Amino acid sequence: MSKKKFERFLVILFISILTLFIINTFFLDSSPLKDQINNSSVFNESNHKLRSSDTWIPNDTVICNATNDQEMLQICSDGSGGVINVWVDNRSGTDQDIYVQRINSTGDVQWTLNGEEVCTANFIQYDPQICSDGAGGAIIAWTDNRGGTGYSDIYAQRINSDGIVLWRNNGTVISNATDDQFYPAMCDDGNGGAIIS
Repeated sequence: MSKKKFERFLVILFISILTLFIINTFFLDSSPLKDQINNSSVFNESNHKLRSSDTWIPNDTVICNATNDQEMLQICSDGSGGVINVWVDNRSGTDQDIYVQRINSTGDVQWTLNGEEVCTANFIQYDPQICSDGAGGAIIAWTDNRGGTGYSDIYAQRINSDGIVLWRNNGTVISNATDDQFYPAMCDDGNGGAIIS
């Protein structure tokens, strides 16, 4: 691993740990979700409301229980008291894909059972990141190895409040420059788009 890649890895590791600390400290009650995040096993499980002042049903809401593993869960607000969840999905048994699910403010799944496809291109897609589009949907970016060259690129997709993908099938390329591009970071731009780095 080159020095530059190692430094990038350390920065991403630090940001991930800081993010978990902030979520754990300021947003989670003592709940199964807190325990699951601490045990890194929130996937293929269920979703819980993040604050006790909110009013989700006391039982778990299944996000996805498809075969094989679901991992690298990320969430953003849907702007209506619910959340949009994105994850890496291994249900195909051969590739890693990106799926997404919306949960409303009462804890009910809003889209297709076990999630909507964001990207099911060849090879692996991983490290999804998500931000709100300000209209009840989300913009999702991820690392993508669909080229099969061993190098990673960055792709993105927008999904509306009804769970319909709005950009190109399997995502729009953000960067496919020479060598690797991976571990995207993003935020909304305040105009229905996103800034992706």
